[in-house]
Amino acid sequence: MSTGIIHSTESCGTVDGPGVRFVVFFKGCPMRCAYCHNPDTWSMEGGTEMTVDELLKEYETKKFFYQSGGITATGGEPMVQIDFLTELFTEAHKRGIHTCLDTSGVTFRPDNPENLKKVDKTVIEQKVKRMLKMVGLEGFEKRDVTLLSGGQQQRVAIARALVNEPKVLLLDEPLGALDAKIRKQMQIELKKIQREVGITFIYVTHDQEEALSMSDTVVVMNNGEIQQIGSPTDIYNEPENRFVAGFIGESNIIEGTMIKDFLVEFDGFQFECVDKGFEDNEAIEVVLRPEDLDIVEPDQAKIRGTVRNITFKGVHYEILVETELRTYMVHTTDYAEVGREVGLKFGPEDIHVMCRMGGY
Repeated sequence: MSTGIIHSTESCGTVDGPGVRFVVFFKGCPMRCAYCHNPDTWSMEGGTEMTVDELLKEYETKKFFYQSGGITATGGEPMVQIDFLTELFTEAHKRGIHTCLDTSGVTFRPDNPENLKKVDKTVIEQKVKRMLKMVGLEGFEKRDVTLLSGGQQQRVAIARALVNEPKVLLLDEPLGALDAKIRKQMQIELKKIQREVGITFIYVTHDQEEALSMSDTVVVMNNGEIQQIGSPTDIYNEPENRFVAGFIGESNIIEGTMIKDFLVEFDGFQFECVDKGFEDNEAIEVVLRPEDLDIVEPDQAKIRGTVRNITFKGVHYEILVETELRTYMVHTTDYAEVGREVGLKFGPEDIHVMCRMGGY
């Protein structure tokens, strides 16, 4: 039985695959990613030699917690020790243990050059120069990575991913480590690069604004379940449930009743709307986006309240209006002093009706 060089293990991991997992950190990685979380795993030195049996014995001590999970191999780059990795996964599968591999796709070992993809040096140079030009780093071929800015390092990472000409590129929070200004610049760069290479980008992000501005199609997920798929405009203007409405942008979400097609009731008043297809008197929820609400004189609107807070946001004011039943958020370029009695006006097209759901 062979041995592997292991950096460490982690019990009860919850972010490296489905369920609760036993995480094995392999030693060795040929990559030198600028934002690597585990740079101490790069070198093969300093690890602990372990057999498959030793790792599985450690797994067995807490196997009760792993019933819905399994073993995740990460690192470092587990594929550097591909023989040992294969042995570990083979034995795990024999025992009915779920396995998960966290890899960059590097499929060679430093001591086995036969696994290296043979590519002519001239072709390599041409592809490298083409990719650097595409990401705006032409002439930076010899620049030390430590002398590059955060945005430039991120472009190098993207060029490295694109140079192998993948059909699909997965970007998982690619701009998370950058400051706000560079992040905005890189959003523009990524969209430009995507158009030039013409391949599909799958962009994973928790930033709602980024999701809307970067995507042709948005998939909103909650606890692993798809809540809605649509264009950024559809997702924002026509959320299908409370989770989507609350996750994408600011929202005023109000429980109400769909009296009939094109007529909804909430906060004690009936309003015309543009929605249909619900059951008569069905319990629903209404979304009113803050930018769709106009502040008017009290006698010009059904919903009335008092301005309780106003915050200047640069391009608009965020105003909180307290009514008898709730507090509404309003985004407007018009100033309204605190304590002023106001009305909230909106049209039928500003009311978005969705099915009611609980738990959020």
